[in-house]
Amino acid sequence: MKPLNTKILLIILLCIGIPVFAQEITWYNGSDFPVEGRAWENRSQPYNRLTVSAETVVRPEVWRLGQNSAGLILSFKTDSPEIHLRWKARFNNHMPHMTDLGIKGFDLYCWSEKDQEWRWAGSAKGWNDGPNFKAKVATQMDRAPKFFRLYLPLYDAPDSLEIGIVSGATIRPYLHQYKIAKPIVFYGTSITQGGCASRPGLAYPAIIGRDLNVKTINLGFSGNGNMELTLANLLAEIDAACYVLDCLPNMTPEMVAGRVVPFVNFLRQAHPTTPIILVSTVQAANAWLADSTRILLDQKNDNLLAAYEILQKTQKSPLYLIRPEALKFPDNEGTVDGVHLNDLGFGRIADCLTPTIKKALKIR
Repeated sequence: MKPLNTKILLIILLCIGIPVFAQEITWYNGSDFPVEGRAWENRSQPYNRLTVSAETVVRPEVWRLGQNSAGLILSFKTDSPEIHLRWKARFNNHMPHMTDLGIKGFDLYCWSEKDQEWRWAGSAKGWNDGPNFKAKVATQMDRAPKFFRLYLPLYDAPDSLEIGIVSGATIRPYLHQYKIAKPIVFYGTSITQGGCASRPGLAYPAIIGRDLNVKTINLGFSGNGNMELTLANLLAEIDAACYVLDCLPNMTPEMVAGRVVPFVNFLRQAHPTTPIILVSTVQAANAWLADSTRILLDQKNDNLLAAYEILQKTQKSPLYLIRPEALKFPDNEGTVDGVHLNDLGFGRIADCLTPTIKKALKIR
């Protein structure tokens, strides 16, 4: 059999859409694009979640976790057939129960005009030990201009970030039009922050944000969602559409009994009419076997219900409770390790919370 003529081979590759030569890439600084999902502009690093002044008032653990970029989004419009990223990871974290993509990678979504929804377009993890990474996120796209949103790492953050497009293509910032102007503020634990989603766009606040076309702010602090009044003070600085308080996994029954009412009352003083949603603890996957675990979770949920009833009697402002029966996974398949959610679990939690959020915000 004769070898295929080189010219013919090139024509065949081009016809089926396989690039023959590497295209030159032009790089743009990520700081040139709007960052959504942050509540404060005064920050020590461009992709921190907390304001500079918080460093002196929150515990060191909360401050460090506030330097993770969970929930932050870069938005841009481009006609490039390829999108590349290069970045330096601030901490270069690694955990045994969560993918590096979810921890310190990026998730790219593209707006589909046909389906009128955000659809996954590609992800970037980087294929070395870091902290410097480079990856092609999306390729083989047509040259029609498209809107993109880039979800930043859940358990790390970029110290530097650049977006690369094919030379000659155009890219510009854009601000998405949301259904309501104010954000939903999620305050909670590792589950809120995104542990252990396989990629950043699958944390449940991100899912809800896309599904409802609303702004979201992720203030999940892994292992440290304890309803301290210092955090209530920070949350009160945010003019929110509603607050979702999902802290029970990090709290003892005694904490729940003693902190929920003062925390909500503090928020109420600053925002008398803003809806607040209290979330019961998600059921541990082994609770059906481990009596001590089930009893502990029941105590937390019972104390949350008692706090909710006290608040209902003393306030007329909108307050909602996600009850524990709504958060159980009958097949026990929603977690990685019995507690932290996998992608299936995050989708289910988003489904559980969405009807109450829609009711609180009076949106369809």
